[in-house]
Amino acid sequence: GAQGNPGWGYNGETKFAPQIEQWRELVGRYFRKEDVNKALYIMSKENAGGVATQSQTSGGPAVGLFQIEVSTQWPGRPTKEQLTDPEFNVWYAATMAYGN
Repeated sequence: GAQGNPGWGYNGETKFAPQIEQWRELVGRYFRKEDVNKALYIMSKENAGGVATQSQTSGGPAVGLFQIEVSTQWPGRPTKEQLTDPEFNVWYAATMAYGN
């Protein structure tokens, strides 16, 4: 999930593959302007822009654009269904990033 290393080795990239760039406007709604490229970079490392992508982690399944681990192992976390909604996934990732 996106909560580990907040930068994931971000190197200053500002342009990403089309499957990532398509989410720039949505990411910009929830992340601070200065963090949008870093968030897109993290997204590119997490799952390459697929809304329903799911992977298995030591903490259980991780889902969506930012590969957030679901509520099965983490009480209070969203469900798989919630996390496959791109807007919810980005909002939740921003909430995790900023501690809101």
